[in-house]
Amino acid sequence: MAPVHVWRNVPFEQVVTTGNHVETEFDNTVYGLSERVVVVGYECPVLAVTIDPTP
Repeated sequence: MAPVHVWRNVPFEQVVTTGNHVETEFDNTVYGLSERVVVVGYECPVLAVTIDPTP
């Protein structure tokens, strides 16, 4: 079984504001959002080639 590799970046935060919400009580509301990108990968050989060393 091939080893699984996981890459992830540091969490980053951003502020999301709404300026034109349909309901007036939610208009100009500020939300906090935190995200992290995670990628999972593994090696999977699908082809083997013999290389001739003579030029």
